[in-house]
Amino acid sequence: MNTPNITSTSKAELAWGFDLPDWVKALSKACDETSQNQVAKKLDISGSQISQIISRKYKGVYDNAENMVRSSLMREVVTCRVFDCEIALSQCIENQQRLSDGRMSGSELGFFRHQCPNCPNFKQK
Repeated sequence: MNTPNITSTSKAELAWGFDLPDWVKALSKACDETSQNQVAKKLDISGSQISQIISRKYKGVYDNAENMVRSSLMREVVTCRVFDCEIALSQCIENQQRLSDGRMSGSELGFFRHQCPNCPNFKQK
């Protein structure tokens, strides 16, 4: 007896129902187009975490995975208050990480330290 091949997208739709976020849909679609392992490598998260997110069983905070999906798979852009223009979400995340871990200095540090914490895109604690 052959069992039907259940796609990641159908698993996500079953698990999330009407609450299926656009980023989880994009994640499951990417897994269907390539493989869960390839998507995991691209996002630098584990395949088991992806599986748990798709099946809505992940016990951790979804924010980091959502940011990775939105920046890497969905290639979203955001408006940057420092540059006063749209930039890739991945660049915004990188700027926030550089600000929080001390890799910025001089005038760059001043601009980002003043604008980033008050920005709706700011996710660093």
